[in-house]
Order: sequence, then structure tokens, then C-alpha cells
Amino acid sequence: MRDRKKKIIIVSQYFPPETGAASSRMGDLSKQLSLDNYEVTVLTEIPNYPEGKITNGYSLGLLKREKVGTVQVFRSFVLPTKRRNFLERAIFYVSFFLGTLINSFRLPAADIVMGTSPSPLTALSAWFIARIKGAKFVLDIRDLWPASIISLTHMKSGLVVFVLKKLEKFLYNRADLISLAVPGFREHIIGVVDKPKNYIDLLNGAPDEFFEVEESNISIEGLPNLDGKFVVFFSGNHGIAQATDTLIKAAEKLKESDKIHFLFVGNGICKPAMIKLSKESGLTNTTFIGSQPRKKMPHIIDMASLCVVPLRRLPIFEHAMPSKMFEYMARGKPIILSVLGEAKTLLEESGGGICIEPENHKELADTILTLYENSEMASQLGKDGKEFVRNNYRKSVIIENFSKALKEV
Repeated sequence: MRDRKKKIIIVSQYFPPETGAASSRMGDLSKQLSLDNYEVTVLTEIPNYPEGKITNGYSLGLLKREKVGTVQVFRSFVLPTKRRNFLERAIFYVSFFLGTLINSFRLPAADIVMGTSPSPLTALSAWFIARIKGAKFVLDIRDLWPASIISLTHMKSGLVVFVLKKLEKFLYNRADLISLAVPGFREHIIGVVDKPKNYIDLLNGAPDEFFEVEESNISIEGLPNLDGKFVVFFSGNHGIAQATDTLIKAAEKLKESDKIHFLFVGNGICKPAMIKLSKESGLTNTTFIGSQPRKKMPHIIDMASLCVVPLRRLPIFEHAMPSKMFEYMARGKPIILSVLGEAKTLLEESGGGICIEPENHKELADTILTLYENSEMASQLGKDGKEFVRNNYRKSVIIENFSKALKEV
């Protein structure tokens, strides 16, 4: 006799059709859990990220229900903003938090409620729902809050930091299980909690569909003819953390080469500044296009000659493990990584790319030029990275292991 399906509610601010790492992570997780003897319900926002406007086909409202495959999705009220400053980010996160509290009583019964960061308010909502449902509380940590805020804004004290630190400790202490996108997060959490906790790794990885992709003639508005070009590729959030000015400065240093072209795909608060700097520098070797549906991304990545994964030189990012790195490697693309810590260690182990100093545009430009002039080296890096990720970081295997651990909660 087959065991009763466990019922799980996943609370995540971001979810497909929104783009980005958080959305993809929760989309893949919910889909696979629903195929693995779980009844899955997702509580998320009305789609608006990253543009800050409601996605076509949706409208602003208190709650919308829909079915995505076998997953039941509750889309809750949110006030979309561009998230350009503290006030806009606060409105965005707080409005979703309040919406989830109002709609929490309309959710089905659950054995487990899982809340994912960012933001910590989303995790707080999940804890509240777990309490009213009499369910276990699983806390999924993708970023360390408020440590990441403190690092990026230098806001080391004050009421906001005080409240966030108290909230962080509150959530860690009440979690029945803590899942980690980066194993190195354990050290930080151990220093915060009052007693030992149970942990499970839920690492970023490459979706299975990124390894074998059928040929397709996709159409992308604003994309120039890149035939014969050596394409330097960057995708995802164009934000403060990504040190995006370094990319433009590297493009400026290489502007004399008519073969090397920088392709930026995505959106973020720093994108307007990147476009402005590119124009002011008279660059003709940069192209900017908006966020693209995930199903197109493997084909878009295939246009790249190499891919760049940058972050700012901050201690907090020594525990970062950018999900795009795995997707680039799954498509067999060599990587230039300007991140210290665990990501650097993994890339060096994989043999899939070259690690450089963060926020060093000169070294970035020189490394791009090295790979441009050494096609065999670039090709071998891509092959080694793909093989490493295929053997060690297939997302389906990662989620399958997580699913087994979840059944023991």
C-alpha cells in the first residue's frame, strides 16, 4: 500500500513565470516534489518581477488561484515597485508579507510549510502559516539576511538592522529543518542559534533540460547579428551585488577589437546606469536585452563564447554560489568567475573556467582576450565544466535527495 502523500506549502515571493534564480529554484522544486508523492501548494506573489509591473495575463488583486502542472498555486497581493531604494524595497516586501497573512487562512491543510529567503518576511509568513496549520516549519536559506544587506549598504546599526537580526534568530530557532543553498551558511547560522539544528543541503544546480537542448530558431527583440563575434555573456540580475560597472569598463578596454562583443540579458536597478555608461563611453560592442523566458535561456546561452559570473569583493559573497554558473557549465561554456570563496573552489575543482579578482576590470579584459586568442583552451574549459556539473550538480538529483530528507521531518 502506497504511503499517504505528504502535504507541503511552499511560501516564495518569486515563482514562474517570473525570471531569476529564486523563481527557477522554487519552480523546479515544486514540480519535482509534486512528482515524488507530495501534494504541493505554492503561495507566491502576483507576477511582476523583475520589471516591477504586473506580468501580461495577470491583474492586481487579493488572491488568484491556478494550477501549474500538478502544483496548486495561490498568487497573493503585492504592490510592485522597481526596488530602486530602501523605501521601494520595503513596500514591495511588506505588501507581499501582509497579503500572505491575509490569504493564509484560505490555504489547504499541510504537514510541512517551507519558507524561502529572501526576504526574511517571507520566511516569517511561512512560520506563521505552519503554526496555524499545525505543520512542521522548514526554512530555506538562499541568502544570509541581514548580513547581505549590511555588506551591500554598510548599514551596520540602527533600528532596521536590530529588528532584522532579531527576526533572523527567531526564524532559525523555530525551524524544524534548515535547507541551505550554500553549505558554508552553516557556520554563520551555528553562531546565531541557541541550540543545534537539523540541516539539509539544497544546492543550486543545473536543470536537466539544460544539458540536452533541441535546436531552435528563437526570436529575440533587439538582438543584433552576432555571427562571427566572440560573445562575452552575462545574464540575470543587473544589481549592486554584481559589480556591473566592472563589465562595462572591461568592454571599454576591449572596444578596439571588432570581434569581441558583450551581450547582457536581464534587468535590475543598475541596468540604466550600465546603458548610460556604455553610451557615454561610445561603446559599440555592447548589447542589452531584457529578461527572457526560461525556456529560451539554453538557446541564448548557446550564443555565448564565454560567460562571466561577477560579484563584488565582499566577505558575505565568499559563501555565494551563483546558480547561473551551473547553467552556463551545463551548456558547455567556459566561465570567468570573479567571486572568492566557495564558488571559486568549486570552479577550480571543475576545471570549467578561470577565476580572477573581483571588481578588477583590467584582469577581466585580459582574461577575455586570453580565451579569445586560445579557442582550444576555451573549448576544453567548457567541456570539463559540463562533465563536472553533469556528474555532480544535476538539479533533479539534488532535489531527490532533499525530498527523501523532507519525508523524515
